[in-house]
Formats: sequence, C-alpha cells, structure tokens
Amino acid sequence: FLSGSPTWAPTMDLMPNLAVGALALDPDAPDTLYAGNGDFVDASGDTILKSTDGGGTWAPPVTLAGTYASGVAAAPQSVRQIGAKGTLVLAATDTGLFASQDAGATFELVDLPNGSAGVLAESVWSVAQVGGGGWVAAGVTACAVGAPPPNVYFGFDADPQNCTAGNN
Repeated sequence: FLSGSPTWAPTMDLMPNLAVGALALDPDAPDTLYAGNGDFVDASGDTILKSTDGGGTWAPPVTLAGTYASGVAAAPQSVRQIGAKGTLVLAATDTGLFASQDAGATFELVDLPNGSAGVLAESVWSVAQVGGGGWVAAGVTACAVGAPPPNVYFGFDADPQNCTAGNN
C-alpha cells in the first residue's frame, strides 16, 4: 500500500484504436508495457503499442500481419494475450501467434507444430512462460490445410467427418 492517493491520467485517448484486448509488462523492465489493440468482442484491432515509461507515453502502433506457408493470410482482429521477457514479445491473436525478437519493433507470424496434418492456420488464445525460458501457447487449429483460422469465440468440438484435421 502506497501512502497518499494515487493519481490517474489518460495516456492513450488519442491513439487510433482504444479497444485494448491485452496488456503485459516486461518482468525484466517493469516500466515497459505492451498493449494489444482489438479485443475478442469488438474484434477491431491488429496492432501492438509499447511504452517504456510505465504508460506515460506510447510509441506508434506496430501492425501484426503474416501469411502461413499454406497461403492463408493472418490478419488479426483480436489480440488476446501478450507475453514479454526482455527482447522477446509474443502476441496470441485470433489468427495465430506473432513473435518479436526485437522488443516489439517488428513481429512475424509463427507457424506452430501441426503434426502430420500439414500447415494449419491457428487461433491462439493464450501464451505463458514456463521453466527453462520456454513458452507454451494454447488455441485451436483450422480444420484443413488452406482453411482459415477457426473462430473460438463460439467454440465447439469439431465434427470428425467435416473437420478431418480436427481443431481441439
């Protein structure tokens, strides 16, 4: 508990998008914050913003976009969770996992392992750091190679006859 009363001031009100779906701080640099535009209800964003002064000011948004090797475009509308540690920043989105190796300056689409099904588009819901510096991601895959990422907002068990690759 801090003595005195905290003060609050808006610092993002003039940003192009105010729908924030995820917020994370870097445990190695607690004044470094990342905000992900686009939430799972409004689905109105595809950018990550960064602050290095505890949210006092924000750098211009960095757009998330990519293409799977199968040719499926990954253009997020919802940033669901962000994980950060040092120069690594991970963004779980409705169209896959995006990673930055340069502290959020640029992001690339990550194709997660799909087993023998081939290159499947993903919808990633969360990321978390685990021991030994590793990370785990949770989500679902498309039903087939070339199919778009599944909509997990109204999640369902895949019909094995119509979703041969399965998406659980």
